[in-house]
Amino acid sequence: MMSINLLDVQNVTKIFRDNRRGNDVTAITDISVHLKRGEFVSILGPSGCGKSTLLDIIAGLEIPTDGQVFYEGNVITGKKGFVSYMPQKDVLFPWRTVLENVIVPLELKNVTKKHAMQEAKALLPLFGLENFANSYPDALSGGMRQRASFLRTYLSKKDCMILDEPFGRLDAITRVQMQQWLLSIWEQLEKSILMVTHDIDEAIMLSDRIYVLSPRPGKVIREIEISIDRPRTHESMTTEEFMSIKKSILHTLSI
Repeated sequence: MMSINLLDVQNVTKIFRDNRRGNDVTAITDISVHLKRGEFVSILGPSGCGKSTLLDIIAGLEIPTDGQVFYEGNVITGKKGFVSYMPQKDVLFPWRTVLENVIVPLELKNVTKKHAMQEAKALLPLFGLENFANSYPDALSGGMRQRASFLRTYLSKKDCMILDEPFGRLDAITRVQMQQWLLSIWEQLEKSILMVTHDIDEAIMLSDRIYVLSPRPGKVIREIEISIDRPRTHESMTTEEFMSIKKSILHTLSI
């Protein structure tokens, strides 16, 4: 019996109406991607190619002009609550401490504050936040803010997590550290992750598969299996296999 993918996006197109200019703008066209349970998949493409629009459609925040989204074989097009979504900006509430921020998804599920706090506190060490439970967001580094945001996303308790350029706002050194951290966390939590990025090294380093998108209107121009052995370290980025994949992607994007 053929296994059902956790997430399936089939032939999705999104056209926006530009009322100011009086014309239609196609953000993405005929995109089909899938995510198996336990996979880490990246959607790679240049800025403005519609990657974030695709995630909004998957999360039910946008309705596609055409196409469907399936979760475990069931249509979820336009429906919210099936995936955990971590946007580009951490959107932590400045008036709440780290602990108070990360329990928001549990509060929305009517978990009592006492039990929500207990559950979140138990996870703080895994996310490297045990010393920052009572800190406010403006006292945190960019990397720590992203860790808090990721924990809050995790506490939504969905099998599928979608990440929108989670490290795009970080400096290069912190970004490398966070990539290694994310790999470690993903291996421990056994979640399925779909991430969008415009960083080729990041996509190769983290992913089992990569979908490469064209410039706007974004469409899938290539799917690449990443067979580099796990666990991966940043020494993996210096291997011949890694560099060969990167060269191939650059050629696909004509960079």
